Amino acid sequence: MIHEAFTKAYIAFRYYSIKHPERNYTSEQARKQFMQDNRVDKALVRKVIDQVYSEQKRLLKEGK
Repeated sequence: MIHEAFTKAYIAFRYYSIKHPERNYTSEQARKQFMQDNRVDKALVRKVIDQVYSEQKRLLKEGK
């Protein structure tokens, strides 16, 4: 089982959900914005990826 969040669009969606929740982007809108954003908060991206990684580990553990 691969977590659905392991796509650029979904990681961007989570990123903007935290950084700018008032924008209400879809995952595709977030991906497009992320590609254009010159000031990406790398620490926040890392946090989002770490969350997804933790969720993936939990899914794999539950699947056994």
